[in-house]
Amino acid sequence: MLIEENPISAEILATDTFNFSNLIAEFPLGSKASNIEIAIAGYEVAQTVFTPEAFSQECAMTQNSLAAAYIQRIRGYKAENIEIAITALQEALQVFNKQDFPTEWAITQNSLAGAYIKRIQGDKAENLEIAITVLQAALEIITEKAFVQKWATIQNNLAVALLTVTESEGTK
Repeated sequence: MLIEENPISAEILATDTFNFSNLIAEFPLGSKASNIEIAIAGYEVAQTVFTPEAFSQECAMTQNSLAAAYIQRIRGYKAENIEIAITALQEALQVFNKQDFPTEWAITQNSLAGAYIKRIQGDKAENLEIAITVLQAALEIITEKAFVQKWATIQNNLAVALLTVTESEGTK
């Protein structure tokens, strides 16, 4: 385990592992499925050092990246992967709260909404309502004037959620 190293070495190794995992998750060559598995393994190793107690911001960033990897994951069961992503994002929100990290909180809320839109477990309408609620909350922070691209992404996700609700209601 990295934590058994001296603290400075452990932090450096965890940072390098986290950065490598980010790169491999987006690497365009080789097997996408294998690349995501390697990234997940790397994030899990980084978590042994980046704990909420020792490195709270790094822990939250790792949770966000881990969630993104699980959402993209090809292997395993999709429903289970989405649930793991939701849990990781909720853990990230323990650090990235609205008061102390408003931008990170809003971006994490956007990711959480995306997971709820894709969620298989639970009631579809309830999942979509959760997604809509967290996206609307994120738009309180991510304004068009301050963050035009992030704002547009959140607006797009909100439109997808609202359209999906409308389509679901039309099939009843």
